[in-house]
Amino acid sequence: MDRKNWLYIQIIIYQENNGHKMSTIDYTRRIIELKDQIKAICQDYNIQKGIMEGLSFGSRGATVFDLGGLAHATRMALIESGVDFIVIPPKTAKKHFTGSGNAKKEDMIAEAHKRDIKVSIMKKYSKTLTDFDDNVVDSVAFMFFLREYLEDKLGADFIDKVEYSTDV
Repeated sequence: MDRKNWLYIQIIIYQENNGHKMSTIDYTRRIIELKDQIKAICQDYNIQKGIMEGLSFGSRGATVFDLGGLAHATRMALIESGVDFIVIPPKTAKKHFTGSGNAKKEDMIAEAHKRDIKVSIMKKYSKTLTDFDDNVVDSVAFMFFLREYLEDKLGADFIDKVEYSTDV
């Protein structure tokens, strides 16, 4: 399968509205907008296979509801677009990429560099512009996992740790 037909989406949903947090209804509207955008990307680029991160069991508070809503909207967009996808737990992605399920972002960046992959750390939005978003390295780890899965090179110890949309 041509790599241009693989999809990994990192979504930033938090927005501010004149310095105030979005209302929950506006947040739902934003999730719907993101779902529609994912479907458009799938259609425009003929995406056939995808991978997404499963929810972290360490998440707490209102974030759990937000992430859950976004995760299911993303799944709906992929299913409605006919994209087969994998849901991979965060620790499984880390273990596959670095050998440790508890790897830190710095370990993942170091592993990417060992594999001669230049990982750009993007600037996060912040009022002070001092925060960096190192989540792009997750994209690299997920794509390595997806590639090995599609090429039938994935170790048996990883195959049972993920969910496959084709199994339902």
